[in-house]
Amino acid sequence: MKEIKIWKMALIWFGTTFLVSLGEILYSLSSFGMALSSIQFAFIMFLSILVMTLISGKVNSNLVKERFYNFKKVSNTKEILKVVCTQIFLSFGLANLSIGILAISNQNKALELLNDSWGNPTTFMDLILLLIVLIILTPILEEIVFRRVLFKRLNMRFSFIFSSIVSSLIFGIGHETLGILGAIAFGIACCVLYKKYNNLVVPISVHSLNNLFAGIFTAISYFTGTLNIKVTNITNFEIAFYLISGGLVTLIGLVIFIKFIIKNKRYLVSK
Repeated sequence: MKEIKIWKMALIWFGTTFLVSLGEILYSLSSFGMALSSIQFAFIMFLSILVMTLISGKVNSNLVKERFYNFKKVSNTKEILKVVCTQIFLSFGLANLSIGILAISNQNKALELLNDSWGNPTTFMDLILLLIVLIILTPILEEIVFRRVLFKRLNMRFSFIFSSIVSSLIFGIGHETLGILGAIAFGIACCVLYKKYNNLVVPISVHSLNNLFAGIFTAISYFTGTLNIKVTNITNFEIAFYLISGGLVTLIGLVIFIKFIIKNKRYLVSK
C-alpha cells in the first residue's frame, strides 16, 4: 500500500464526510428525497471514505491476495482470540463499572447512558447495513487510518509506546462513552499485532471478529424486541451487580491484556 501522510488521511476523512453530508442534505430537500437514518448515513459515509482511502493508497487485488496469503502463514489464532477477549472483557467490565459508579452519584446520567439508542436499527434493512458497517467497513477503514497511517507515521519519529498510545487515544475517543477505555486498550493491542506481523490483515481480522460478536448481540436484541427498551430505574441491587460484575470482568480483561503485553514486550521498546 502506498504511504498516506496523516494530513492527507485527515483531508480524505473530513472532506469525504463533508461531501456526503452535503449530498444527504440536498437529497433530503429534493422532491423525491427522504431523510436517511443514522445507520444509512454511516454506511454511505464509511463506504465512501474507504473507497477514497483505497484509491489514494493504490490498493489493488494483487496486494490484497499477497497480504491474505501472508496472513495465513504468520497469524496465530490463539493470539487473535486473546486480543478479542481482552476487548470484550474490558469493554463490558469497564462499561458496567462506570454505570455502577455513576449511578451512585447521578442516577439520571447513568440512565441516560443506558438508554442511549443512537445508531440502533429500527428496521431489518438498517440491521443489515449496521452489520456490514460493523463487521466489514469499520474494521478495514479504522485499521488503515489508525494503525497503517497514524500509528505507522508517528512511529517513524517517536517510540512505539508514544505512537501506540496517541493513535489509540484518538481511536478510542471516536467510540461511545462507555466503550472508550476498552477501545483504547484494544487499539494498543492492535498496534502490537501490526508491529509484530507487519501485516494489516492481522489487526483487521481481530477488529472484525470483535465487532462480529457485538453485531450478533445487537441482532439477537433486535429480533427479541429488547434493543430499544428503556430503563426507568436502577435499584441498589442492580448498582451492586454493575459494580461487582464490572470489577471482576475488568480484572480478567486486564490480566489477559497485561499477559499479552508482557509476551510481546520486545515490540514496545523498538521503534
